[in-house]
Amino acid sequence: MRSSGKTVRNMYCQLYVSVYLTNDQVPQYLDPAFVKLSNYVRKHGARITGHPFAIWLQPANVLVNETAEIAVPIDRPVPTTDLLKVYDLPETEVAALIHLGPFKNLKRQHAVLLNWIEFNRYTIIGPYRELYFNHKRRDMSGAATEIQYPVASAGMRQ
Repeated sequence: MRSSGKTVRNMYCQLYVSVYLTNDQVPQYLDPAFVKLSNYVRKHGARITGHPFAIWLQPANVLVNETAEIAVPIDRPVPTTDLLKVYDLPETEVAALIHLGPFKNLKRQHAVLLNWIEFNRYTIIGPYRELYFNHKRRDMSGAATEIQYPVASAGMRQ
């Protein structure tokens, strides 16, 4: 496990806002939300250009009444609805960590990354994101989740 900083390019995103009652319910809702988004994007002639992700609108230690924007990067805007929005995510520097396997230890990985951010004197400047690679609802053993916190540098320690 290695924490690092990197710059993430901007992208158009199709969003669907979801509210989860408890953290353990998140996996069962992610997959259907991503399927719904993918179908909508394709129906309107756009192409998905990367991995699905979520922008979490509360701190990582909040495990009840969670709210997330479920998103996929797309190559061009598509029509919006009351629930589905398109916007350009600004390019930003992020502190990132990749977690392998199920969500079981994801909270601990957030703590590791948050400690790295603090130790290296970064400031968090927005909601955190989770990018999802090879997620299969019935078998998460081969899954990877990249945790990203948008940050501003305040001068790294030597």
